[in-house]
Amino acid sequence: MGEEKAVEDGQENFSGAALPRANPQPPRKKEESKSLGIETTARAALVFDKASGTILFDKNSREKISLASLTKLMTALVILDEKPEWDKTIKLAQTDNRDGGIVYARPPEEVTVKDLFEMMLVGSVNNAAAAMARSTGLTEEAFVAKMNNKAKGLLMNNTVFVDPTGLLPGNESTARDIAKLLANALDHEEIKEAVVKKTYIFSPQKSSKVYYVKSTNELLWSFLNEEPYTFIGGKTGYIEESGYNLAVEAERNGHGVIIVVLGSSTAEERFKEIKGLADWVFENYIWQ
Repeated sequence: MGEEKAVEDGQENFSGAALPRANPQPPRKKEESKSLGIETTARAALVFDKASGTILFDKNSREKISLASLTKLMTALVILDEKPEWDKTIKLAQTDNRDGGIVYARPPEEVTVKDLFEMMLVGSVNNAAAAMARSTGLTEEAFVAKMNNKAKGLLMNNTVFVDPTGLLPGNESTARDIAKLLANALDHEEIKEAVVKKTYIFSPQKSSKVYYVKSTNELLWSFLNEEPYTFIGGKTGYIEESGYNLAVEAERNGHGVIIVVLGSSTAEERFKEIKGLADWVFENYIWQ
């Protein structure tokens, strides 16, 4: 299955991770901590301290795996680079339709760019992601080129995008690169606010319909109010080729960690493993 290890006391860091370094001191293992041994059944996993870039847990973090809907984090970043007009109305088109996932608004309904953005990140809606890319005035090929250029700028050197939804298995990345992607995405308030919404409610333009978009991230119900740490945000993903993916940021006393699991066998398992890794890191490490 490859290497699986806890990385002790700052022995390994991201090299040029293009991430903030607000606190250069890495966390250290508590003297009274439990054994650093921890296991995960995910195909790949990574835990790192956001401030220092120190890797605390690593399993196959360099293995390329399909991102699935984690792709939508990069779609959102490129959308923000294009300075969207949030109140602009977009008519959904048949060309936006994609197989897979829940669909809310459909062609020829008209919705705002803001509605598309929220549907894409809250409900991981595929036709919303396609319509978002189209709303920029770019062809899908040109939009995907910007996604790949953005990945290079974030030093995601083992990542390639071929579509803005994540449905195509050719969207590939590693746990290390996804950690960089999430950390940078959550530095944008528009993304950070969207990914912690349990539901997003909207009506198409000139319509009495009301759509209730439910988040795909079950941690919003089971994580937020029960643990001695805070859930900052995250994104789910699934296609058959990838298995069940999840990337989150959790924070305790102002100290954030990015946790990524890729290729879990079930949706429930990915949430369980993220929670287990969050419990483990905050039980066993202390920040200066």
